[in-house]
Amino acid sequence: MLMGIVFARLLAPEIFGQLAFISATLALLMIPLNLSSTQVLVTDDDRTPALFGKVLGLVIVMMALKLLVLVLVVAWYLWFGNAQDAIVAALVGLPLVFMDLFNVFRADLEGRGRFRPNFEVQFAGVLTQTVVSILLVLSGWGIYGLAMGGFIGFLPQLYLYWKSSGRQMSEASISRQSLASQLRVSWWLWLTTACGSALLRFDKIAVGFFAGDTQLGYYNRAINYSPVAALALWSLLTNATVVALKAQAGTTRRVSTLIKISAVMGIGSVLNWAVLYFFSDPLVVWLFGSHWAGAIPVFQAFGWLSLAYAAYHLPTAVLLAHDAYRALALGRLAGLLGFGLIVLWVSINSTVSATTIAYSLSLALVATGILSIIAGAFTRSVKRAH
Repeated sequence: MLMGIVFARLLAPEIFGQLAFISATLALLMIPLNLSSTQVLVTDDDRTPALFGKVLGLVIVMMALKLLVLVLVVAWYLWFGNAQDAIVAALVGLPLVFMDLFNVFRADLEGRGRFRPNFEVQFAGVLTQTVVSILLVLSGWGIYGLAMGGFIGFLPQLYLYWKSSGRQMSEASISRQSLASQLRVSWWLWLTTACGSALLRFDKIAVGFFAGDTQLGYYNRAINYSPVAALALWSLLTNATVVALKAQAGTTRRVSTLIKISAVMGIGSVLNWAVLYFFSDPLVVWLFGSHWAGAIPVFQAFGWLSLAYAAYHLPTAVLLAHDAYRALALGRLAGLLGFGLIVLWVSINSTVSATTIAYSLSLALVATGILSIIAGAFTRSVKRAH
């Protein structure tokens, strides 16, 4: 976050827009292949010995298919003579391919209650990425410097998670039977991840396609920096919360913990909104430079983002703790469809801009959270009836 301010002063908004569009395109194309059971590793009460190998086997197959998608995208850019986008896509895409492996090791550690490696991994990745990116950007590498820094920064993260887990790649089970069982387990988790990823990628595609790289640069800067409160509060909604809620005995203790988390999230989000809504005008120019003045309305719109994230992720933590994967998937699917209809409406009326999409995304996140709660309550009532 801090180095992003430095890069924003050194590079033009359209560079960030170009990088965001390539990243969002790759992520969107890989969404159908985000088929994993990593969350099952987090919530596995019995610490099933063979489960890690089954999940890892499925992920290896998905990684191979994602690598094929990346090769096709790079080939597409090269076919149309766009070597710069091809190189950037390769640098951005490789971490996306190996992110599934990263998530397997992380989920296995967190399911076992080991959270210290999270700090070590994040620290090593941020430090490496910062040093590499600064040196390359100052050397005039521009967009290549940002992409290369992200790629090189990912490598120590993956290595440290692998070493911390104590697992071996040879544990992977890629038999037809184990893959079939994991596909059945992963279906609702896949739909949950796919809808969530699409919701947070489709917005950037819409801004870049309808409004151009500069508007997308403003949008990307705002969505990364507006929810400042999330930096301090995000730890309340990680897998550690899912494990804690699942492990606590009795509904009363779970509800008490959830109320405390909700209160802290709510107060922090309201303060975040007040600062951004009323003080974005001086803050944006002071932090990023006068060439980012066009992003001020987007920052004000995204003042609501911390509140929207709280409404989106609180139900997620609760439903995951109860293994309610189907309800969560249905809620996110409904939210994604609603967001698509909003984007379609504003595009028909020729009012697509970074600001309108910012308001639309915040509204869609809140609606998704509410719909997830409704789906969870409905699913639970159906189970009781049976």
